[in-house]
Amino acid sequence: MKHKQLHNRMTNRLLNVCKEKNLTVEEGRLQSCRFDALVRNHQTGRALLIEVKSSTEIADIRLAVGQLLDYRRQLPKKETTQIAVLLPSEPGEHVRAFLDDVEARALWFTKDLKTIQGF
Repeated sequence: MKHKQLHNRMTNRLLNVCKEKNLTVEEGRLQSCRFDALVRNHQTGRALLIEVKSSTEIADIRLAVGQLLDYRRQLPKKETTQIAVLLPSEPGEHVRAFLDDVEARALWFTKDLKTIQGF
């Protein structure tokens, strides 16, 4: 239950941050494509597909990458959509190396859930 509550807080905060920056965000509504957030940049035509995870454990990150790849293949503009995993804190080097290898971004919140950072 704790992980679900943290996931919901993180997702809500992500949506608020995007709203504050006037970014267009949508959540996956189809049963086969229930992604956490798709942030669109209408100026560049690019998008960032984000999966929120309440843990920085490598098993959870692997799961997130699999989900993102499946969701992205179902999107109409998959070739212009990058993928990212949003975490509750900065991930370790092993996780960063894995995400870098699969061309996914790592994003994380500062301790107070006010700021999103990433590489």
